[in-house]
Amino acid sequence: ADVGCGDGKYFPAIWEAGSFVIGTDISRPLLETAFENNAESLSDEKVADTRRVSLHRRSFQARPAVAVADCMSVPLRSNSCDAAICIAVMHHLSTLERRRRCIEELVRIVRPGGRINVQAWAMEQDKDSRRHFATTDVYVPFNAQPKYLDKVSQHSGSKKADPNVST
Repeated sequence: ADVGCGDGKYFPAIWEAGSFVIGTDISRPLLETAFENNAESLSDEKVADTRRVSLHRRSFQARPAVAVADCMSVPLRSNSCDAAICIAVMHHLSTLERRRRCIEELVRIVRPGGRINVQAWAMEQDKDSRRHFATTDVYVPFNAQPKYLDKVSQHSGSKKADPNVST
């Protein structure tokens, strides 16, 4: 499971490892870009190598398994996943209790002996980084990156929602 998967950035690496992935994110428009990004990587030569999927793994890529879900209430059965990742999510959760709840959900959905990988921003940043943190516990409000704003606004306008994204 990729909890807080956003646009499915890590799906290709998971597929290349020979695994199936179910992605969840609170943002439906961002999840819908996962379909576009994966469709583009089937045909676009300009796609980054980290987004490419080998020919024998493309059946996974044709229709990513995603669901709109809060990371504190993941709609998967207990012990149903071999592994879970939760990358760059914790700093978007406003309280320690919400962060604990997210981690409890990861533990709940991963089978005993499975693996959980949680990654958060480091307080120590390079001098030229846009991010500088004054303390170790910082809430970072979610702001869509400019490259996604056009895609997100397309989904909220006249375009119908993707029926492949469950809510």
